[in-house]
Amino acid sequence: MSAGSVATRRTANVRVRGRAADVVARVLGAAAHELSRSGFAALRIEDVAARSGVNKTTIYRRWATKEKLVAALIGLQGEPAPIDTGTLRGDLRASLLLSINLSGLQLGILRAVMTERTVPEIDAVMRRLRAEVQHARVAMVERGIARRELPKGVDPQLVVDVVSAPVQRALIFGDRLDASYVDRVLDVVLAGAEAVVGYGRAKRSVPSKSSLVTSTSKSKRSSASAERSPKSAQPR
Repeated sequence: MSAGSVATRRTANVRVRGRAADVVARVLGAAAHELSRSGFAALRIEDVAARSGVNKTTIYRRWATKEKLVAALIGLQGEPAPIDTGTLRGDLRASLLLSINLSGLQLGILRAVMTERTVPEIDAVMRRLRAEVQHARVAMVERGIARRELPKGVDPQLVVDVVSAPVQRALIFGDRLDASYVDRVLDVVLAGAEAVVGYGRAKRSVPSKSSLVTSTSKSKRSSASAERSPKSAQPR
């Protein structure tokens, strides 16, 4: 995360420019390093001020608590731009690779705050970021269905949940994933989504066991009724 990239972002829903943007960039950059180094519990505004060269009072004026400072920092970690490669597989692959190719600093931030989800400000930001990523991936699947890359009837949210789960697990437990693993996940999930819809349609087209039994019973009853017809109805 560079100072320039931070300076062009919104912090606490307020866009800052010029000297104020430089201050924000320096403070958030210092906060990122301190959070990655010491974790949330040991994070001190005094250390952030010393590393950034910004007066502690100035930091408190913009972020009244360290929770609010960290929440602003986490808010910079979402996907940087919309993804549209032209294919469903390409879109999901690009999005998943963004999630696993984090810098050491970004990983440090993420792991430091994962244990602090009980802090309302942090939990709210984490939930918002997750919802934004999920919404973007659902839109990718919907575009894929519209392009007939997947059949109608596929549940976009379910596809996103399944492809996202391995990445979320890796981030939580510190596992290292690579592009080949992401490719294998996509192979299984996309092929499975298409197969499940096809299987469901085939299953609906095959008469159920109960309907076959009912049909056989009706046929037997019709035959028995014909055999018991009155002899008077027969010609003499």
